Amino acid sequence: MKEFFANVAWTMEKPAFGGAWHLCFLIFGLIACVVGAWLLRKTTDKQAKWIVFACGVALLLFETCDQLFWFFYLGDGVHYQWWLFPFQLCDAPIYLCLIFAFMKDNPVKRAVYNCLATYNLFGGFVSIIERSGLSFEYVILSVNGYISHLLLVFLGMYLVASGRACKGWKDWFLSMAAFFTLCGLAQILNVIFQDKPTFLFYISPYLSTPLAVFHDIEASIGWFGNMCLYLLALSIAAVIMFLVGMYGRKPHRLLAEKIKAKINGRNGKGRGDEGAEGTERQKTEK
Repeated sequence: MKEFFANVAWTMEKPAFGGAWHLCFLIFGLIACVVGAWLLRKTTDKQAKWIVFACGVALLLFETCDQLFWFFYLGDGVHYQWWLFPFQLCDAPIYLCLIFAFMKDNPVKRAVYNCLATYNLFGGFVSIIERSGLSFEYVILSVNGYISHLLLVFLGMYLVASGRACKGWKDWFLSMAAFFTLCGLAQILNVIFQDKPTFLFYISPYLSTPLAVFHDIEASIGWFGNMCLYLLALSIAAVIMFLVGMYGRKPHRLLAEKIKAKINGRNGKGRGDEGAEGTERQKTEK
């Protein structure tokens, strides 16, 4: 396995912010996400299940490839690098998509879908914009990082465009419930693996946060206060995503309904006139 990854460990200059690599994925990748979500907006429930499941499988494959590369090529092939443990905010969709895709519609599934369309959509979008966590000296890691986070953006946009998320304020509270449930699971894992360098969801009480700004906040007010502010900031960003999804879809839907009504009105009027003329002709013939 180590030999295999050594053969595909092509090196590259670490993508810089605003560089050609970054802008290419940022511009064309986001356009592809928007277009793909729009084209698939009218899919059936059965098709939607397979789309969500396929995204989960793709994310799992990307994550597995990254884990193996770090373990066998960048690591010693014996000791696992615990800081890579796959349960960050942008890793959660792997499990959510695979577990809940084929579940029957219920509040739990709607909570998951709305979480994917708000918190995870924001996480994927910001990661691509900021790009430092996705840029490496190895092609395989950089490609996997950018594409997997673009998948998160596509998935969130698709769920909104297809009317499966962000339909009303109840969806927002379901989204928040799903997110804080994930935070609770992450914190449990942080406690279980407290002797390992894990920092799941960046809320571990045992390690100092590496996030800019929040690192300084933690130094001033401590871990708990910083965690509360961090989760609040994420929730504010997610509710902005929610509002954009809920109200951004309405103008297009209203416009489409008006156009459809006008077309149907014209067709109906034409058929009515034609029918009346036909009746008059029949009477004349008789």
